[in-house]
Amino acid sequence: FIQTYHMKDVSELLRMIPADDLKTFYTHALHQLASLPKDDPGLLQTLSVYLETHCQISETAKRLYIHRNTVIYRLEKCEELLGKSLKDADTTLRLRLALRIQMLLGL
Repeated sequence: FIQTYHMKDVSELLRMIPADDLKTFYTHALHQLASLPKDDPGLLQTLSVYLETHCQISETAKRLYIHRNTVIYRLEKCEELLGKSLKDADTTLRLRLALRIQMLLGL
C-alpha cells in the first residue's frame, strides 16, 4: 500500500471552508476596517502591503509611493479601529488570513 502526499496551499485549505464561515471570520478579524467604503482603500491597502513586506515600514512606504510618516499614521489608525496591536503575531496572522479570504472571495 503506497500513499502519496500532496501538500496543500493556504488558498486550497481556505476553499474547503464554507463561504459563509469565511465571511464571518473576515468581518470579525478586520472589525471596522471591513466596513470602510470601497472607494477609499487607503487603510486596508496600507495594512495589506505592510503585512506583505513583513512589517517593514520603509518598504511599505516605498511600494505605496507615500511618505514613511503616512504609513505610520495609517497603521496607527488601523490599530485604533482594530483595537489590537500590529506587533502581536496572532493578530497579524489573523489579518493575513482575512486579507487572503478577501482576495479569495472578492470582497
